[in-house]
Amino acid sequence: MQSVIVHYQEIALKGRNRPWFVERLVSNVRAAIADLGVRKIRALMGRIEVQYESEDNWEEIRERLGRLPGIANFSKAVRTRCDFDVIAETVLAELADLQVESFRVTAQ
Repeated sequence: MQSVIVHYQEIALKGRNRPWFVERLVSNVRAAIADLGVRKIRALMGRIEVQYESEDNWEEIRERLGRLPGIANFSKAVRTRCDFDVIAETVLAELADLQVESFRVTAQ
């Protein structure tokens, strides 16, 4: 299963009505990519996770999310176990077809 992590803009700064704005953005994301094999969309703290079926849909998902207002940025993501060796194997597998010289991992 593939994932996208969506970070949103100023709606995170709203007061008591923030949940309404976040749910509205989730609805807009769902409507924009509903026909692209989306399995699950859920609001997390400060971001939205989109899980979808096929890697073949990534380019179209990327195109559609890029046009939605309220989204600051989004990144393709892979879910894996919290084990350094497993993470390293997953990163190498994801980068196997790319011509890259370096990459960055940011963790909290």
